[in-house]
Amino acid sequence: MAASKASPPGDGQVTSGGAVRTWSLVALDDDPDGVRLDRLVGAVQRGPASTVGPHDTLIALDWQHTSYRFAP
Repeated sequence: MAASKASPPGDGQVTSGGAVRTWSLVALDDDPDGVRLDRLVGAVQRGPASTVGPHDTLIALDWQHTSYRFAP
């Protein structure tokens, strides 16, 4: 897990008002039955989702794919 700083507004980067955390998803590359993916989804639902308020959102970032914002 690595922390990163929020980017200044206007530079095309996602900005954050608080702490930012990243996790590697490389273990999902070798998961033909989706067992690791199911465990990850459960962890996301319980973990990071519990850190946001009822009207807040989380942002999923991946340098190889379109990033997205979602409300847990």
